Amino acid sequence: MAAARLRAAVERMSLPDWAFYPLALASVALMVWFALDMREDRAGLLLSENRVEIFGAELANMVPGPGVSASYDAERQVAIVTSDGGMEQFGNRSAGAGFRLPPQLERAVIGQRLRLIMEVRSGDETLRRTHIGYFTTEGHDSRWRQVRVGPNFAEVMITHEVPANAEANGQEWIGVWPDEAGLGRPVEIRRMTVELLGPIGENAE
Repeated sequence: MAAARLRAAVERMSLPDWAFYPLALASVALMVWFALDMREDRAGLLLSENRVEIFGAELANMVPGPGVSASYDAERQVAIVTSDGGMEQFGNRSAGAGFRLPPQLERAVIGQRLRLIMEVRSGDETLRRTHIGYFTTEGHDSRWRQVRVGPNFAEVMITHEVPANAEANGQEWIGVWPDEAGLGRPVEIRRMTVELLGPIGENAE
């Protein structure tokens, strides 16, 4: 008797034929989206709770803003960024060439100190400085910071703080402005990293 009641209950819970395939397809799509959104290694994207690294093939996805252009050398696995306009002309309305950061990191960085690190070299012997920046919401950007570059790959870095009253809006961005004069001199980038250093005011370096 109990078995009969259980069987009847299961039959009442069964989906009608017309609903099965749409719901199945929606479930598969949801699982694929979730996997793509959450995976930590995407051919050159490493993401953890307090760090993101961009390198290798992921550098091919660098997005250029007004005044700059970007390309990718797959053999050497470097991004090549040039500017055909100067910072005086474009710098106040462009975030250069770079990446929008994953939403997980954007939420985590609020109220935190962070370090932006880029492994770069100058592609022109006359280019000895470039600019990098961290761009967040509500005017809390780092603004462009000047760093020295040379003929060999080396790490350059800046630190920045995102205040606790900042709000995530899906537009967290790291960028590079290669040539402030806009003479087309290239900067090559091998790796870009953002790491959280801890809450603002704690263990300041």
